[in-house]
Amino acid sequence: MTLGAEAPQSPRSIHTIQKSLSNPKNIAIVGLGNRAYKHAIPCITQLPGLFKIVVGCDRDQSAKTRFCHQFPDAACFSDAAEIVEWQKQSPEHKVDCAYVAVPHFAYEDIIKALIDADVHILREKPAALTEGEFHRCHEYAERKGIRLLTASQSRYSQRLARLKEWLPFIGTARFIEGTRTLNCLDLGEGWRAEKSLSGGGAISDVGWHLIDTLIGLATRPTALEVSYSELITTRQHQAYDVDDTAFVSLVIPNGTHQESSRTVSCNLRVSRVGQKKADDLIITGTDGTLAAHGEHITVEIFLTSGRKQLQFHGCHEESFRQLLYAFHEEICSSEPSEQYKAFKEQDLAVIRTIQRIYDSGNNETSQASDSIPSVVGWRAYEKPKASTNNRFDWPVIDHGMELALNDQLHTTLSIYSNNGVFEEFEREFKEVHSQPEWYALLHNSGSNALSALYSACDLRPGDEVIFPVYTFHATCSSAMHFGIRPIFVDVDQNGNISAEAVEHAITASTKAVVITHMWGIPCDMAALSAVLKKHPNILLLEDCSHAHGARFNNQVVGTFGDGAAWSLQGQKIITGGEGGIVLTKHRDFHIRGLLWGHYNKRCFVEIPSDHPLRPFASTGSGLKNRAHPLAIRLALDQLRKLPSFQTHKSAYAEKLIAEIGQIPFLEPPQLRATGRRANIQPAWYALCFRFKAERAPKGVTRKTFVQALLDKGLLDVDIPRSTGLLHEEALFTRPHHLLPHLYPDAASATFKHKGPYETAKAFYDELIKIPVWAYQDDLATVEHYCTIFRATAVEFGAVLPDRSGESGKASKRLSAKPAKGGRQSKRPRGIADSQ
Repeated sequence: MTLGAEAPQSPRSIHTIQKSLSNPKNIAIVGLGNRAYKHAIPCITQLPGLFKIVVGCDRDQSAKTRFCHQFPDAACFSDAAEIVEWQKQSPEHKVDCAYVAVPHFAYEDIIKALIDADVHILREKPAALTEGEFHRCHEYAERKGIRLLTASQSRYSQRLARLKEWLPFIGTARFIEGTRTLNCLDLGEGWRAEKSLSGGGAISDVGWHLIDTLIGLATRPTALEVSYSELITTRQHQAYDVDDTAFVSLVIPNGTHQESSRTVSCNLRVSRVGQKKADDLIITGTDGTLAAHGEHITVEIFLTSGRKQLQFHGCHEESFRQLLYAFHEEICSSEPSEQYKAFKEQDLAVIRTIQRIYDSGNNETSQASDSIPSVVGWRAYEKPKASTNNRFDWPVIDHGMELALNDQLHTTLSIYSNNGVFEEFEREFKEVHSQPEWYALLHNSGSNALSALYSACDLRPGDEVIFPVYTFHATCSSAMHFGIRPIFVDVDQNGNISAEAVEHAITASTKAVVITHMWGIPCDMAALSAVLKKHPNILLLEDCSHAHGARFNNQVVGTFGDGAAWSLQGQKIITGGEGGIVLTKHRDFHIRGLLWGHYNKRCFVEIPSDHPLRPFASTGSGLKNRAHPLAIRLALDQLRKLPSFQTHKSAYAEKLIAEIGQIPFLEPPQLRATGRRANIQPAWYALCFRFKAERAPKGVTRKTFVQALLDKGLLDVDIPRSTGLLHEEALFTRPHHLLPHLYPDAASATFKHKGPYETAKAFYDELIKIPVWAYQDDLATVEHYCTIFRATAVEFGAVLPDRSGESGKASKRLSAKPAKGGRQSKRPRGIADSQ
């Protein structure tokens, strides 16, 4: 996603549109509140050739009295269902469309009733409370042939058109500052004050317009990444339980990994307790600045001859009129327009961005106490308590996750093609990896994802495939079902495959090199790329099951080679309990992967009719490896929290390394590519220290040290055994006993060893693994681990320096909760408390 969408066409002429009209559309106004009387009713009455108001609807008697006085010939009801009955009474009682502006919690039932009455709908923001509601409403509308639009009038504004038109003048956009504030006297008044009534906080209510504008400026509608969010409740003396102010940092990523470091940072402040009403957006680029203050637009361009400034002042009312023109055009057309489809995607992108803000993990309130709920989505949500038993519980099940799963339960439990939550996850997964044009395919496990990847590569009996000798067995065992000849090579000091060992193992029969980014630390991709550059016909495949979001020189792992697979199982950073996914840039790989574990509907949709494998679409290869929608809904929740996870995991890993790494006999990971300067950002699936026996006090072994830690309650300290050296496993020494159809005799199962694997054996024999936590409330647990590790080492006779300097940086950045009645003061740079 990049900034710089095309500017919309010029506003439509009233005379041009009205000239073509013969009969206006009958419109109902559902919800006779401030929005209706401030925007909708005045504009509608000014356009008699477009619409005629025939019905009003509101449960408030005074609102109905006001409406009846202004429109004496119109009908008026208390419930949308009454409109349906009224239409049945007479052919003259016809409602073509409705403008709906009601409390958030009431929308879904009202929209369904109006759709059943064949009424097109223009609904006020937000487009939906949840993605599930959005999809349910739109799918229901599509089945009935009804158009359902969101009243985001800013999309039709002269303000947005001029911003898009002038955006290229400032060169490449580098950062954005946005402010949208109101000055509300009583925050406890009305349904907006209560989460139980789906009351909107600052972001979901006031912030929709600002986020919609940001997404509207992009080349295509895509949810924005959230790097930081803080939600604040200010007025303790007023009765409301939603946030009134939000500070948010967003990132607009570029579309390709080659430009992944060129992102646009956005700092936003949204508040219902501002000093005054404000709607400001400032975009700073390489060649100038573009600023919008309300409807007033200014662009200042820096030229060699000096500065040049242009100004424009738009009309706010005109945007709603343009919205009504578009709505009228849409409901008069036989098929949904391209703009309708694009705005539907934009609505979804705004919903997702807002959900990411609430899910980002940095939410606190100024009244913060453990008894006060945070906000997720627009629903009441008790923030999970920090663990009190120092255990690593993953995933952390919060109420927002439960709502998402419940939403999926009531949507569907089986998905046969690339739609619903499958489409959401695969699309967002590609976006996270800066490869929106690549191919992603979900599976029911990481092992089956690897199998699909190997099938996609057309591995055949006799093909030599190079693997690290130290990895989880599925990295290699999945390939054995294709009759390959595994070639195991040694690893480096971090347990990752050695580029030097790979180079020595390559032969004329080598088909592929498979690498695993062990424990979340990226392999030395510079060294591996240099080796494989000499052998362009050898495939590079990545097992990224430990490394969700890890980067090497700012490129996300999984995008270096011909294909990659991830596990979504167990305690993986992105987990659905069970699941897996494949990412590849090759269309034919994707098609072969589809046929390995999918069949019928999705294959018919995605395999071209002229492709030679199209005849197999109905049956596939006979395997069914589709993921479960509930698992992927859970994984999608985790995927959207990944930026927050990365922030906290990186800071906690830094603290753990700084403090535990001072123990003389524990060696932390080496985060530098061999002989090269490289920017390595691990995913921190786990943190592994190597126990150096030669530096330990006399009599202290890895086993006795770990047991002492376990005895003191550090129950997640582990000597990993499930991941080990593979060259002596039965499947790789005697596969003819288990897979005789592929390895008929001992001779066919005799593979080349590239041992003695001294580095891998030493790594395996020395490893001590601990988890890396991912939430702000986990700081106390991290500090407890540091304290116990150090105290235990001292008890065994180790001499340690004082805890100071670098070890305190993470603590300062991720400080514990403020005292009761206080507010966390941490801010990303560029966000101030006031204008």
